[in-house]
Amino acid sequence: MCPKFRVAICGAAADEIGTTGAGLAVFKRTWSIFQHLGLDEQMRARGIPCPTEGETVAGTIHVADQKTEGEIVFRLVVPFNFVGLARMDLVHMLQRLVPKNCTIYTSKRLISYSAPATGQITLNFADGSAAATDVLVGADGIRSVDPEMGRAAVNPRWSGTHSYRCMIPAEKLKNVFPEHPALRSGQCYSGKSKHIMAYPVSGGHLVNFIGYHSDPEKEGTSFDGKWSGESTKEEVVSYYHDWEPQVQALMQCLGPNLLRESVHVLSDLPRCADGRVALLGDAFHAMTTNVSAGAGQAMEDAYVLGHLLAHPLVTLDTVAHTLKVYEDARLEFANRIITTSRDIGLLYEFNGPIYDGSRGASQETLDQWGKAIYERWEFQWNGSPAEELQHAKEQLEAGLTSGSSTTI
Repeated sequence: MCPKFRVAICGAAADEIGTTGAGLAVFKRTWSIFQHLGLDEQMRARGIPCPTEGETVAGTIHVADQKTEGEIVFRLVVPFNFVGLARMDLVHMLQRLVPKNCTIYTSKRLISYSAPATGQITLNFADGSAAATDVLVGADGIRSVDPEMGRAAVNPRWSGTHSYRCMIPAEKLKNVFPEHPALRSGQCYSGKSKHIMAYPVSGGHLVNFIGYHSDPEKEGTSFDGKWSGESTKEEVVSYYHDWEPQVQALMQCLGPNLLRESVHVLSDLPRCADGRVALLGDAFHAMTTNVSAGAGQAMEDAYVLGHLLAHPLVTLDTVAHTLKVYEDARLEFANRIITTSRDIGLLYEFNGPIYDGSRGASQETLDQWGKAIYERWEFQWNGSPAEELQHAKEQLEAGLTSGSSTTI
């Protein structure tokens, strides 16, 4: 991290950065950032396999909503394999990279801020304390407190989907179904308005399980209740009790409680930067998890924003311009991924065009459906955050004058 910064990370968690939560799939775009940070070396030291070049089957889709063995209808063959990570592994690795000029504060939930045209930004926290800063980056999730980015007009919307998550010990699944394919690669079990994703994480020691249960007619409505909480194994099993044997093996291995989320999205925000305040991650592009892109896109935000702010020509007087360049680099792209993820969810659950999940569909229909899925995944291995950062740097330099001298 550039030594001209003094960085404070303020989180609402009581004691430490949380390690409980979703696993993530790291594809080529995100992997390039891992390499830039040196996370690849930490993964090797932990015995976690790294993604590799070369054609491989990243995911297999089954029509699974019947008690007999499901039908494989599509294999996602990709030019660069992914690796599954548990959140706890990623958090622990990132913590090892925190530099001395960065301090983490817990029990600091931001409730409001004041950003005058000149002078420092004042931060107000739930515990009654206050602080001041030159630049504020809101990475506080879909319910960000930021009022200035058009969020009053663009509220989070329920996707109509509930998700249910847990980690399954690989040995437990092996004992139930020794050759279960989710022990080796990504599997998608599909049915009408429901699907399950399962893939290995933590070097194959765990299997990340996510079950989805959707009501398409409720997409875009307000959800009445807590957005997240716990669900029971019994509830989740009830959604898939008549599905194929591979799914039943997963059901047997679920823990007594799963993390439930009523999946909300935030898209079409008119901007993600205002003056010396910027948004990052779910605070401006919360999305469904169907393309495993939420965490990766947040890392791309941080990668671009950090490099732009660390540019030697950037001063306190030019921060607002710098954040506008960040917005130009990230806002439109992230909004496209939100739409892409939604589309894939509809395809997985046979609520989109082309294929309705019926048995005996023609090969032409299945080929068209598979092509639609593949095309929506391509961004994960096409393009490069480094190339987009270079374009943003060129835009930044074109707009700055060599006479700026005030440092951040």
